[in-house]
Amino acid sequence: MTRGTDVVTREELYELVWSTPMIRVAEKFEVSGSYLARVCPRFFGGITVPAMKEFFQFA
Repeated sequence: MTRGTDVVTREELYELVWSTPMIRVAEKFEVSGSYLARVCPRFFGGITVPAMKEFFQFA
């Protein structure tokens, strides 16, 4: 994937973040998991990200 060529909507990103481990979502966009976890709440319309314990309860 080349940076800057893919566009994702807020809803698509929300679904990805809540259905897939953050590290996998981050790999898709070629960023670190910690970066994605930091920017989602700040820049993408306040997308909440699951806490580690919440994610493991879903799996």
